Amino acid sequence: MLYGGGLAISSTLFSGQELSVEWSIRHISSLLYLAIFGSAIASVGYLKLLGRIGSGQAAFTTLLFPLAALISSASLEHYQWNKYLIVGIVLILFSNAVMLRR
Repeated sequence: MLYGGGLAISSTLFSGQELSVEWSIRHISSLLYLAIFGSAIASVGYLKLLGRIGSGQAAFTTLLFPLAALISSASLEHYQWNKYLIVGIVLILFSNAVMLRR
């Protein structure tokens, strides 16, 4: 995240734009939510998962994150599914089933 933030700031400054922060409650609360739940708590949870089931199986569970994002996007943003997306989901679920069966 440090490299990504540095790259974002660098590209903004090199493009001649000014850095600005929206100091609204909505913006700051979403930033805090991402910092606390999306980073800190998620990292601790992933480390516990690593200790419990091992690195190989824990790595395959991260394949489920895009699936959760697709489901939430479909329900909240009315994302239109297509055949390539469904093939990808089937491959994700199949690879998880194979890995977790070991």
